[in-house]
Amino acid sequence: MLHVFSILMFDMYYTIFFIFMKTPCMKKAIILLLFSFLNICFSSAQDTLRNPCRDKTHEDIQKTIAQYRQLLLQQPGNQKLHYELGMCYWKLHDPTTALRYFDTVISLNPHYGAVFSNRGLCKYFLKDTIGACEDFKKCIEYDKDYDNEIGSKSLSQYIKEHCK
Repeated sequence: MLHVFSILMFDMYYTIFFIFMKTPCMKKAIILLLFSFLNICFSSAQDTLRNPCRDKTHEDIQKTIAQYRQLLLQQPGNQKLHYELGMCYWKLHDPTTALRYFDTVISLNPHYGAVFSNRGLCKYFLKDTIGACEDFKKCIEYDKDYDNEIGSKSLSQYIKEHCK
């Protein structure tokens, strides 16, 4: 579903397009029209992948997973799909399956700091504290500003206290 903002943006660019069509600025008109289509396409794609499992019921998450797995058949190298599937399984309290998807994201993008944090949390809940510590350290190494919380402790505080 398109947002009202996207539709208004398209409407604005469409109006500007016709204004420029009546002037010698034909190139600008075409560029503006293309930009408006790109804006709509980008916002639509972004909306379908934004927080797919947040605040959803177990049944809704299962439906989202089924849709994402279908998309994954068409785009097996899409790290965003793998990441979101990992997050959906995490939301279902299935760290083993979530871990598998986070592993795939890391194989596709080995410097993606946030996914190391999520994979570390999966390992933490699966009682692999050494693996969790390694992932938490990589998360901070690749993303210096990332300092998510584990329980009541920040990631860097947890590393200092539990990882050697």
